[in-house]
Amino acid sequence: MERAWRRTVLLLPLFVACRGPTPGTLVGESAHFRLFVDPALTDVPPELQGQKGLDALEADWADKASMLDTPDGKIDYYLLTPADAVAACSLPETGDVQTGCTWAGTLEIDVAELPHQHELMHAYMDLLARGRVPLSLIAEGAAQSLGCWTYQGSTFAYDPAWQEEVLGVPTTAAGIYAEGGLLARYLIRTQGIDAWVSYYRQAPEVRDPAVFAANFQAFWGVTIDAVWTAMHVPPAGSADMDTTICPCSLPAPGPQSQPSAGFSATQPYWSLPDAAGQAIAVGSFGEGYVIGLQDCAGLSPTILGSPGAPIVTDLPATARWYGVTVAGATVGAYLADDCASTTPYQVSADLLGGAGRVELLAARTSPAASTKYIQVQLPAPTQLMLGYGQEACDTCDFDQGSCQPVTSASTVPVQGTFYLRNQFPALAPGTPNPGTVVEYLQFAN
Repeated sequence: MERAWRRTVLLLPLFVACRGPTPGTLVGESAHFRLFVDPALTDVPPELQGQKGLDALEADWADKASMLDTPDGKIDYYLLTPADAVAACSLPETGDVQTGCTWAGTLEIDVAELPHQHELMHAYMDLLARGRVPLSLIAEGAAQSLGCWTYQGSTFAYDPAWQEEVLGVPTTAAGIYAEGGLLARYLIRTQGIDAWVSYYRQAPEVRDPAVFAANFQAFWGVTIDAVWTAMHVPPAGSADMDTTICPCSLPAPGPQSQPSAGFSATQPYWSLPDAAGQAIAVGSFGEGYVIGLQDCAGLSPTILGSPGAPIVTDLPATARWYGVTVAGATVGAYLADDCASTTPYQVSADLLGGAGRVELLAARTSPAASTKYIQVQLPAPTQLMLGYGQEACDTCDFDQGSCQPVTSASTVPVQGTFYLRNQFPALAPGTPNPGTVVEYLQFAN
């Protein structure tokens, strides 16, 4: 969906006069929002109706304000049908068609979804900059900078000339979203959010490469050429693209053995607890739900589990992480370098009757193969499917008696407590997630 951020001194009054009033009935007001709903919109989900919709907007405000320190203000949020959103945001005089927009200076958002993180970021920046909006590359970059589970990322490989993006506008240069977002996130990660906001407040409005370059160097003390080159170099261990920075201000879920009540627009994600060098056991909501894990800084590859499967992982301690559809998380030595120090991982009875799989993800500290141990406690006898390099044993006496690594896939009976030695393979060329490696604890039901 293409999104627009409008603001020119001459154009906006003409636009407002030509479009007429936005369709919407006021359904409620909160500390920072007035929520209007299109009378033609008949399928608003129950969790977003009335006060619940305002609660979702306030949750987004509080989350982003934890980084932005957004000043108080009142945003008019119009939830429209897709057709009415296009009508409200398009410019018939120029043939400019947009599916969502924010009106600078008036703090009005016209969109067909709630909460719309991109457009909300425009409004927050409008409050921070007191209605002053820089050129599109910076304005759209700011809207793409913060967000949680948005998939608004940028590939490092795409490297157009910055002069082209400075001249671009949303309707003619889609690259300003990707490149503006990458630039904003790079500056936030390296210079801090306060410096970025200060830069935004004084960045030039005119789309002139020479003016932009001079202002950039004067503010940052480095050339845009140097920063443009640096921001396209993937950090060590990252994916081939980055994504939005999540504030990760929301709380951590409860223990993995005590599933959380659920997720909603007011709890769109859970911040994972600090593992302090240990592993995290992340519970699943069950069949039909997929756990998603993302680095708060937006640099590590996104991790998606199998439907219904919990995850046991020792994610890199250098990054903070958050998750969606997470039913609980517990820290322990679930994936250990030696068998004796493992923390017991308790398999739920629901898992044995459902997906039958636990995903084991280890942080890759070198390209060589690695070995990890996990202690498993079962609620009932079952069958364990062993893959190559896996070995199950009733004790930690591996390589003795019947405890021998398998050379091909096989199924063995297991019950009570057993231990698994898992050999994770070496890094292969072209691996999409170089920072982690995955194997499975697979049961045959």
